[in-house]
Amino acid sequence: MNPLQQARQWIADQAPSKEEIQETIDNLCHAYARPAQGAYHEDVFAAISFLMTAIGGSVDELVLPEKVSAAELDIGLLGENGDPCPLGGACSSEEEKKRRFEYLKASLQAPF
Repeated sequence: MNPLQQARQWIADQAPSKEEIQETIDNLCHAYARPAQGAYHEDVFAAISFLMTAIGGSVDELVLPEKVSAAELDIGLLGENGDPCPLGGACSSEEEKKRRFEYLKASLQAPF
């Protein structure tokens, strides 16, 4: 069940006081920055909006914390990608390309 569904069920089943709802809104505002596993910022915001409406308030009255993005894997390249020619232009000649190739080949054979 997402946070909005939980909030609706809680209001319907428990009939909490305005203070209890306000406390829950405060807790959800803290959870908004870093939602629980399986929840999203939008889900938490929807629950906050619903509860604010339930007590006659507006979300505009709240100061929400900044969102903290979930960590993601870095799948970027580990090294340079592309032509090993100098910056600012193409390799000057076939001899330059061959020299660079031989250099790279030799460096791969060298022990680390």
